[in-house]
Amino acid sequence: MVQRPKRLAILGSTGSIGTQTLDVVRGLAGRFRVVGLAAGTNHELLRAQIEEFKPELVGYEGSLKVPHSIECPRLSLEEIACHPD
Repeated sequence: MVQRPKRLAILGSTGSIGTQTLDVVRGLAGRFRVVGLAAGTNHELLRAQIEEFKPELVGYEGSLKVPHSIECPRLSLEEIACHPD
């Protein structure tokens, strides 16, 4: 039986726990799908995470230029945490 990947939202993705969580996701390729990322103002790292994981949901503080090839709405932490996906 083929299992669908577990869907994750990482709140604080640019912090130490968030980056370690994403390291685990990388190490267990195919077992997890990052559907949401949220961060504060470390926009450079968040942009790289968006490009790598291509989440459907993103939250951040301030103004972030998201790569044109990726379309994801900007949501609050609460919206990401409560999202049905």
